[in-house]
Amino acid sequence: MTCPTCGMSVPTGMFACPKCGTQVGAVAGVGMPGMPGMPNLPGAMGQMGAPRTSGLAIAGFVCSFFCSLLGLVLSILGYSECKRSNGMVKGTGLAIAGMVISGIFMIGGILAAIAIPAFMDYMHKSKKTEASLQMNKIGKNAKVYYITNEKFPVFDQPLTPATTCCGQPNNKCPVNPAQWQTEAWQALDFQADEPHLYQYSYKSDGTTLDAYAVGDLDCDGTAATYHLHLDAPNGNPRMVLEEPLPGTY
Repeated sequence: MTCPTCGMSVPTGMFACPKCGTQVGAVAGVGMPGMPGMPNLPGAMGQMGAPRTSGLAIAGFVCSFFCSLLGLVLSILGYSECKRSNGMVKGTGLAIAGMVISGIFMIGGILAAIAIPAFMDYMHKSKKTEASLQMNKIGKNAKVYYITNEKFPVFDQPLTPATTCCGQPNNKCPVNPAQWQTEAWQALDFQADEPHLYQYSYKSDGTTLDAYAVGDLDCDGTAATYHLHLDAPNGNPRMVLEEPLPGTY
């Protein structure tokens, strides 16, 4: 049989011209059952190869749900394989889907890595804010008392509430107006009006006043303590608030 493209003689049984590659199986007698020495058409088509789905594209799509980085790499490789195959390898859609899903999971992971520490930091700061606000309230009320009475209220008020807030609902002490009705707290016009994380106390000899806020914020057995100190040099009351230091009260 002669190749219709280049004119070269094609040996019987071959499906392509050995010189130019033109497929000539049908012209050369391929697929003609019953002719001695000639393979039938299904056999010839099988040797020519049928389209298949890219294993890389499949693997990338599956892995994108469990390991986004691996899924992305495999999907890219599968996509490249499909594009180079001239249509003999299918799975472009799977590869694209794998890349998209992997990208979504990776972006979500990055956002979570940024957002979670920021949220934890916010929560930690909000816990500190409670004590800062309450201690400033104690300090301002103590200054008003001093200006009115020319001394700080002389009391030694133990921690209120008497027990730690850990183990109570949301690890906060519930509102209990009765426990703030002592003479010492009434002198400072102070009480906790919302569920709180800290216990409060103060002691004073009239010349100086030291107040404390004690809270085990993580309930790990280690308390953080705020210390508020007031004095009145030359009759002018002033206060200094020290940030919490690790340690028990």
